Amino acid sequence: MQIKRTKSQIFFLCLSWILVAACMIVIWLLSAQISSESSELSGGFIKKITELFNISISQNVIRKTAHALEYMGLCLLFSWSFYNTFKFPRYSLAFLSTALYSAADEIHQYFVSGRACQLRDVAVDCLGAAAGLLCFFVLYKIVNKLQKAR
Repeated sequence: MQIKRTKSQIFFLCLSWILVAACMIVIWLLSAQISSESSELSGGFIKKITELFNISISQNVIRKTAHALEYMGLCLLFSWSFYNTFKFPRYSLAFLSTALYSAADEIHQYFVSGRACQLRDVAVDCLGAAAGLLCFFVLYKIVNKLQKAR
């Protein structure tokens, strides 16, 4: 069954998948950094946060939070892309795609100098993906309610 689409729908469909690809590339590039580069990047970020908010925070907390946030964003983008593709939310497909990408990314890190493949990071990524699904669900319900109110 063919879905009829307007030009603006085609534009948003293409845009959503381009953003998914861009997010995946950024995650891949960050994972390709050797351990010293990765530590330097997160160390600089930690320094800025601690100075800005006058708090003390560990590098491990920053790294795990970054993992969760990047996969939250990826799952949000997958959710939007699958919605644009199928015209109906595909929550399990978005979550599964994000989880599989997380696992592939961890395997990729196994081959990067000083980095490791950790199941714990996949779990953190999946928690972020679940948060992304929740955000998409809430946004989807709000938009639906606003459209029905018109």
